[in-house]
Parts: sequence; C-alpha cells; structure tokens
Amino acid sequence: MTEVAPHPPLDCDTPRARGWTVILWLLTLAWLILLAVPILADGVQRVDDLAHDLVVAAEQDVLVAAAHLLDVLGGTIASGVLVVIVAGVLAWQRRWPGLAVWLIVTALAEGLNALIKDVYERARPPAGLVEEHTYSFMSGHSLTAAAMAIALVLVFVPAGPQRRPWLALAVAYALLMAASRVYLRAHWLTDTLAGATVGATCAVSVALVASWWHARAQEPTLSDA
Repeated sequence: MTEVAPHPPLDCDTPRARGWTVILWLLTLAWLILLAVPILADGVQRVDDLAHDLVVAAEQDVLVAAAHLLDVLGGTIASGVLVVIVAGVLAWQRRWPGLAVWLIVTALAEGLNALIKDVYERARPPAGLVEEHTYSFMSGHSLTAAAMAIALVLVFVPAGPQRRPWLALAVAYALLMAASRVYLRAHWLTDTLAGATVGATCAVSVALVASWWHARAQEPTLSDA
C-alpha cells in the first residue's frame, strides 16, 4: 500500500489560525458566563423567548420536515457511523496525525456536551416537536455538527486558500443545524449558538495543538545537527 504523506491539520505559524482560535475561546467563555450569571441569564432568556415565539409563528410543514431530517443526520447513530467511517479512511491512508485529531475532536465534543448539560441543567423550550430527555444548554446537535464539519475540513483539505470555501461550507452547515434545533423547539436560540461556538473551538484548538506538535517533531534535534 502506498502511504499517503500526512499534512499538518492546521498551520500553527499562521497568525490567522491563532487569531481565530483566540476569538473562539473568548466567545465560548462569553456564552458560559452569560448563562451562569443570573442577571445576565435573565436577559438571555428574554431574547430566547422572543426567538421561540417567532419560530412558532413561522412554523411550516415543509420546514419542519427538513428540520426533522437534520435531526436524524445530527443524531447519535448517524454521527457515530460518520466517526467510524472517517476514522477508517484516515487509518487506511495512514494519516495518523489526522486520525488523532479526528478522534480527539469527536470525543472532546461528546464529553463537553454531557458535562455542560449537567452543570447548567437548563430546561428545554415548551411544546418541542422532537422528544428529548437531556437538558437544553447547550445543543449537542449544534456542537457536534460544528466540531465534525470543521474537523473534516482541517483533516482532509491542506492549508491555504483552497481551504476557505470548505470552511465556509462547514460553518454554514453548523448554523443550519443550529437553526433546525430552534425550529423544532428542541433548544433555545442561545443553546444552539453556544453549541456551534464550542464545537468550532474544539476542532480548531485540537488541530492547532496537533499542528504545533507536528512542527516540533519535524525540528532537528541537537544529536541530528
């Protein structure tokens, strides 16, 4: 088998990449603080109530059906199948750094989703169109969609201008998934926006660390000099 030369998942020397990582971390912290401080959370809830009322008023059967389709695509079974398939492809191609990034991102996203839900214990919106049994904050579908979509791009598309349209497509998919969760009344608006932010933060941060580690591993040691 011909070994495929692995490329760094994310160029750690790119100021743009480091800048986006910092921005995403700041946004993640902002969401966590907004829902943790009661006086701020009250203001957030008023925005969420308004968004919920608008969604209920704009309900249409065709959009509900599309949202249900996204519910299945972003669910545990479909996501688990995708994780296995992508991991298999990366292993077959012997892209070990990419495989490590993919598995760590997906595991981290799943772990953070469960942890944050248990910490915040936020109730879901009333009259949901899908049956849910966990807490509302934050949206696991939105978190997983952002984490996996962005990780796929970082792992398979080399750094450079050709990556940007794919990243834009990944972000658009994550936002579409977020909108579908609000439309199904499975989550408040801020649950989904926070979930997408945290998912993106997971993907970019893990890829950044992996790229830094890869760059260090390629540096000549004193014994090689």
